[in-house]
Parts: sequence; C-alpha cells; structure tokens
Amino acid sequence: SNLTNNQDNESVDVPLSDDVEVKIRVNNTEPLFGEVVKWTVIVRNNGPDGATNVVLNEILPEGLVFVDCNPTKGTYSDGQWNIGSLKVGEEQRMDLTTISNSVGRMENNVDVDCDEYDWNMSNNRDNAAVNVKPVADLSVTKIASKYRYSVGDVIEYEIEVVNNGPSTARNIKVSELMDDSLKLKSFKVTMGRFDLKSLTWTIDSLNYGESARLIIKAIAISSGILNNSVVVTSDAFDPNLDNNNDFAV
Repeated sequence: SNLTNNQDNESVDVPLSDDVEVKIRVNNTEPLFGEVVKWTVIVRNNGPDGATNVVLNEILPEGLVFVDCNPTKGTYSDGQWNIGSLKVGEEQRMDLTTISNSVGRMENNVDVDCDEYDWNMSNNRDNAAVNVKPVADLSVTKIASKYRYSVGDVIEYEIEVVNNGPSTARNIKVSELMDDSLKLKSFKVTMGRFDLKSLTWTIDSLNYGESARLIIKAIAISSGILNNSVVVTSDAFDPNLDNNNDFAV
C-alpha cells in the first residue's frame, strides 16, 4: 500500500589514502673516528592514491656532523626533507653525508608523513646505526741512562707511553725486547702491570693526553752493542704507527 519506504540508501565518503614508506641505509656500520659516513634515504608511495605534502623528519644523533645532502626531489633543511607530492609507485632518494666526531653507537632515525590517510603506518619509520671505533695515537719512547758501560754496570731504561688521542686507549700492551747481554735486575711502573716472564707491560687504559712510565734496571753481563727495543699496541685503531716503537742502543 506504500511503496515510498520500500527502498533506502546510505553513502560513505572514502578519503584518499596511500601507503608512504621510508628506508634508510648506511655505507659503513663501523666507521673510524673522523671518517665520512654516507646515508641513503628512500621514500616511496605504494598507493592506491597520490600523496601530497610528503615530509620526512630525520633525527641526526650527536656525534655525527652534517656535511652535505642531495635529494632527488624537494628540499632538505635542519633535519627535514620536504618532498612535495608522490605519484603511486613513485620513489625519491636522498643522499646524506656526515662525519663522525665521537665514538660509540649512534642511531639515525627517520619518519615520513603526508596529508592523505596512510593505511599502513608500520613502514613510516626506519633507522640505521653506526658503531664508531675508538681512535688513539699511542707513542712510545725509550731512553737509556748510559751509552758506554762496563760489564757488571747497571743500566737504567725509561720507557714512556703517551696517548695522543682523541679516544681513550684500552688493553695497552708494551713489549720489551731485551738484549741477551742484559739481565733484568728490577723494574717500577707508574701504572699497569709488568710481567717478568714475557717482559710485557700491560695498561688497562690511558685517557687522551695521559702518559705512563716503566723504569727498568738491567745488569750488563757481556760486552758489545746492546739493542733494547719496545713496541706498543692497544685495542683502539692507531692512525700513526710510526711512533709505536722505539729503541735504545
């Protein structure tokens, strides 16, 4: 009797949506102190609609100094990459150059957003980390108390190790290579331990600018030219090996 209510309808307004994705990669996960570190950031729109006002934010950690940035689209300033719009399937890349001026683990975090509804937020963030190795330029010097001696004389050798930095050096080992014509009488260290059997001086750590000394007294048991040398090593990367050994005649 009443056909006016035999049908009805309701509408929905589905907004534009897309899936913007970010990935970050680094060229070297274990750079040295002061070494150039290059990052690559890729932003892609997986659709189904075009993305507008796409912005990437980057949190560059302390210990990494910004040098240069070359985005394939948009502009980069103060940790923000304004890409603009991205078509479905379009991706853009940013190459970022930094220099490490600290040691330890540092993480570079990035996240991307746009004006449209993003139905997949699981890929809107990414990070990559570097572990900067410590660098310590260790130097060692050795001085003999006398250059002319008689058999039975006591000769004193002073060995000094200095950490020229910039990082703390750990697990330092100084190898004492004593001539067979010398017999060890006594020793004294300002830091660390000296092993009589291996003639190895071990120092747990030396801070930047810190030094330590080992004084050895030895008896000359035969005549001739006595060559007495030392070599220093540590767990830190040493950029200058020219000063890692010395000798006294």
